[in-house]
Amino acid sequence: MRNEIALSDREIETRFEDIGVGVSVAQITFTHESVSDWLSSRQHWPELGHILRSPPGTLVIERARPVSELPRMSIYLVDFGTVRGLYTY
Repeated sequence: MRNEIALSDREIETRFEDIGVGVSVAQITFTHESVSDWLSSRQHWPELGHILRSPPGTLVIERARPVSELPRMSIYLVDFGTVRGLYTY
């Protein structure tokens, strides 16, 4: 999926820096799930977390628990057109 993004690794990393997280491309997961898909599925999470203000085409959620067996996490999602980049910690 990474090959569907017409940006350099550094440009992708900069988009994540713009929303508050320093991350390398090697740490990013790429997905076809849209920002809307994430917002819809979030309604069924055990803990919704808090959505932070972020630029259009991005989503930042803090202290969310998408699956009850996982600890709370921060989720950073950046839309690159047909593919989204995802980083969680």
